[in-house]
Amino acid sequence: MANNQAVKLLNRETVTANQVGPAVDLGAFNILNYQIRVHKAASAAGTIKLEHAAVDEDLAFGELVSAVSLTAVSEAGTTGNVPNFLRFVRYKASSDVSSGGAVVSIDIIARET
Repeated sequence: MANNQAVKLLNRETVTANQVGPAVDLGAFNILNYQIRVHKAASAAGTIKLEHAAVDEDLAFGELVSAVSLTAVSEAGTTGNVPNFLRFVRYKASSDVSSGGAVVSIDIIARET
């Protein structure tokens, strides 16, 4: 049976402008499944995206998953599958997340195959 690791990057929390989540080390895995759910929409604007990097240094992170809008509720969320990601994964909110923010959950499952 393939090895995997489930991680809750964000647990139904209010996201604010420029918020960055802590990086999670998933170096032992090859495939990343994700679900980004918006429980409460931002009032006017904002996006959130997943980023990855080979090292846990702020400037090393680049976009892993295209930005997801925070302006509409999506309980089922945006889901996807990313092969061959780099070792560290985190989330980052855009600078235009409107005041009051959005309530978001992000779940990932890292798999070997």
